[in-house]
Amino acid sequence: MELRFALIYDTFRLEIDEPVGFDAFEPEIERNEMHGVSVEYSDIDLEFTDCDAIDIIKRKYESNLDSVIEFVVEMNCNDDFDEIYRGRLDLSTYQHLKKEYSAVKCKVGQTGVFTTFNNRISTDVCVDDTVSVDGVELPDYDLINKEISIPGHNLIVKSRSWDDNVGEFIPLAYSLEAGPRNIVYAPVMMNSETGDNGVFPFQSPYVVKSSEAKDLLLPYFEFDKGIHIEKTQIDYSFDFIIRLENSEENITLEEIYPNATFIIETGKEGGVLENREITAQFASQPLGVKYYEKRFSFGGTLQDVNFDQLYVYLIITVFVPSNLTPIALQRYSLHTKPRSSYFNVTSNSILPPTTSKINMLHETMARITESITNNEMTVWSDYYGRPDSFAGATKPYPPAKSFGPGSLRCLTNGYKLRQYKYANGESAKMYLSMKKLVNSLSAIDNIGCGFSFGQGRWWVRVENWKWFYKNIELFEINNPSNVERSHDLDETFTRLKIGYKKYADISEANVVDTFHSERNYTTLAKAVDKELQAMSELVADPFAIEYTRRKSIDKDTKDWRYDEDIFIICVMRVNVKKESGGVVSSDVTAYEVDNGMEETGNTVTSPETVINVYISPARNAMRWADRFSQYPGANGLSYTSGTRNTNAKGTRKSIASPQVVQSGGLTTTTTYERAWTIFVEENKGINKSDPYLKSQIISFDYPITMSQWNIIRMNPYGYIRVDGERCWLKKVQYNFKTGLTKFELIPEWS
Repeated sequence: MELRFALIYDTFRLEIDEPVGFDAFEPEIERNEMHGVSVEYSDIDLEFTDCDAIDIIKRKYESNLDSVIEFVVEMNCNDDFDEIYRGRLDLSTYQHLKKEYSAVKCKVGQTGVFTTFNNRISTDVCVDDTVSVDGVELPDYDLINKEISIPGHNLIVKSRSWDDNVGEFIPLAYSLEAGPRNIVYAPVMMNSETGDNGVFPFQSPYVVKSSEAKDLLLPYFEFDKGIHIEKTQIDYSFDFIIRLENSEENITLEEIYPNATFIIETGKEGGVLENREITAQFASQPLGVKYYEKRFSFGGTLQDVNFDQLYVYLIITVFVPSNLTPIALQRYSLHTKPRSSYFNVTSNSILPPTTSKINMLHETMARITESITNNEMTVWSDYYGRPDSFAGATKPYPPAKSFGPGSLRCLTNGYKLRQYKYANGESAKMYLSMKKLVNSLSAIDNIGCGFSFGQGRWWVRVENWKWFYKNIELFEINNPSNVERSHDLDETFTRLKIGYKKYADISEANVVDTFHSERNYTTLAKAVDKELQAMSELVADPFAIEYTRRKSIDKDTKDWRYDEDIFIICVMRVNVKKESGGVVSSDVTAYEVDNGMEETGNTVTSPETVINVYISPARNAMRWADRFSQYPGANGLSYTSGTRNTNAKGTRKSIASPQVVQSGGLTTTTTYERAWTIFVEENKGINKSDPYLKSQIISFDYPITMSQWNIIRMNPYGYIRVDGERCWLKKVQYNFKTGLTKFELIPEWS
């Protein structure tokens, strides 16, 4: 076998001697943990001893570590040399050797854009920018930084005020007059804790004159402006003492009248919610003491009330002798002693829809890939692709034929969700790395990621994991010798921890209701204990999204706990077509948030406003179930534990599609494109899925031709039939000199 070697750089070709080490040079292709093939590489260093080669490699290394030098191997076939290998020198492994002879030593592999992608996969890039990290102009997509409406999610919000037993009497600011006088007493609590719905303006009890009550009375509780409140419930319990006191012991006091009127009003001009007579519980004090007091104790509940401001007070009558001089009258004073009391306001609150800039999922992956590779490579995904995935771009990217299972989702961050602007007035941007995005999506969808050649170029494919084990036969191998079949413990999972790393904080109301949290499952296998963790860093929790969305009311620069987080939101594609007499007058397509649940059995709060039904932890676990069926004895996933609302169940809200409305001569047709899902209970086990692969590795050495090696290189996801059994590549090493190839293959479940 006659071989010829050359280095290609800039526009030049330099023929060289066979590098030292080429006898052992074995390019290797191996699947990564995401099922895809990353790069073809060899662990063998090649030594280049030609003086010209040494000079070129040294000069390029010292000029730029990213310099491109290609290593080409050609074989003489019938007096014509055909190329059998082309790789790039990895200058990051450069060594200059001076021993018995001079040489330059480095590794050779499938570098270039593949290495660039791999080396930058953890780099956060600005998804909103149309310029790469190196300043190269990128395609502009219509659905990057697109504004859509985000509907409100109904929250149950509770504000409360309370008093523990107070040890001393508290003086009330009031100027008494002689005779029977009505006073208006506002029994404000000493402590308060408010949710996001409103405030208790004051934290000490006070009185005003009855004649001035409508003018001087302060709101007891008021809702924040901009929040729509429905179905408010008020629970209250008051227990306090009112004391009329005189500083002179030799003056006999008159009494506080035993009855009082308790009133709750919705605003000064609003309706009366409560008007009841309260009877004091203490009898008259003995004669000769310097005070007179009565205890009032009562409570109640009001349901389904509506108001903006709430006024709460008692009208209490006290009697002061009318024959007193002004000086004697000044000796009278009024005091209160709160006991154990509370006043709770529990509301269903919903904020009107707000807008947010979002990035559709497929475009986001494409933009990040293009940014880190200077537009040399982009993403092609049938799983996340849509027919309009590349809308706005000038390049002829292949459109998806249909909406993929994960295509109807978008991303945003906390800044965008709450419409935050920097001090200079610019809108906040979103930064994300390909590694974080793909790993987070894998936790949801059980996907794979790898390089693939198609339509004359290389792509980053992001697909369901089975896509990387294609039903395409590469060639057959029969009767290989020394075959070893072993169990693959790395692919034998017996426990699954799945869900989301971040969801509504425990300090926020309603958090016990969220079910976009964490679930744990087991196969009950005893021989192996291996956990697979599929915890997404994306935030899907409707409550976290709603609390962040509500911050759009706050027009300040305060940090918010979710500002830097990336939110994922499920959407639907809505097309509205209007036509009259067969002529289309309007045809508008938009993406809207897909919200609403049904068949929940009262396990979900306000199901009609819940979003992200499609990506709940139990549904994510169902997409992972087939990875837990690949070994003998597997019998599905048994639910063991979870966090927050694990009792949640239901399915998406049903919407008829298409909907046709005729009015006069105008026909309006509305069509909805939505993701598919089923009824799911979050705390139930998952039936065994049909396995696709075996958790085994078949290893052997076998000689193949150069043509077969090139078939593997260009189609690493096809199968090789070994003695009739379909097997997919796990790892393969090819020797150019001998053709002997080391195979590690994954067999099909059969």
